[in-house]
Amino acid sequence: MERIERIMLYVIVLTLAGVVAWPLLEDQERNGPEEPGNGPGAGDCVDCEGLEQRLKAIDSALGRLDKTVSDAVRGLEGLEGRIADAVSKKLLAEGCQLTKTPEGCGGVAPPPLPPLPPIKVNSKFTFLYENARLNEDGEIARDSVGVKLTQRHRKRLERLTKALQPCHAASAPVEFEVAGYSSTADFRIRPDGSSMSNSDELNRKTANLRAQIVVDYLEGERFQVNLTQPSGDLQRPYVDDAQPGVDQQALNRTVLIELKSAGTCDLGESND
Repeated sequence: MERIERIMLYVIVLTLAGVVAWPLLEDQERNGPEEPGNGPGAGDCVDCEGLEQRLKAIDSALGRLDKTVSDAVRGLEGLEGRIADAVSKKLLAEGCQLTKTPEGCGGVAPPPLPPLPPIKVNSKFTFLYENARLNEDGEIARDSVGVKLTQRHRKRLERLTKALQPCHAASAPVEFEVAGYSSTADFRIRPDGSSMSNSDELNRKTANLRAQIVVDYLEGERFQVNLTQPSGDLQRPYVDDAQPGVDQQALNRTVLIELKSAGTCDLGESND
């Protein structure tokens, strides 16, 4: 801004200087070139009084010009701030969303933005089992087929625990809830294949042992685990609503692992 003002002032001064010099050039053209001994002396001047009056007039004009420029510069002070304020007020009038203070919206506070839903880590992992079988002693035990962990179960547990280990901390532990289930199919006596009278009890024991083995594995990795054990009637996670009473046998031979909290990785944790 100052540079532009300076250039404008130079242009005006040069213009005024031209106005002063022009009569002198005209006088010189009218009188012709000076010759030695014929013209005025080196210390003389042509129309000195008139020239002095013109110089005074130029000084007066320059003074007025300087005052005008100074007044204009003072008037421009704070222009950037005023422009920014005007633009901000225009935007606020259009959207009224740039500020949380009532002043920015004509005395009316803008409506609050709806809170974003928390990202909650909440997943269930299903471990399916084959039909449980009695061991050589005729009992359901931890090493029974359909109860113990298979190789594919172990690989899934290894991947799961390895992924969540960095999220586990004493102040924010990774927490699981484990529940075991079984089908309602009867255990049968070999070789005749007749149903065993204690099949319900064996199924209940199968479900609990399946869950307990998984709990032991997760606790061995230092995670926090809650065990849900069914009692009374057999609980089944999968039921065909279209066929009440029909057991989804293969699906119900399962252990469900629910991730209740992902520890420090749980983005749904409240900071209140």
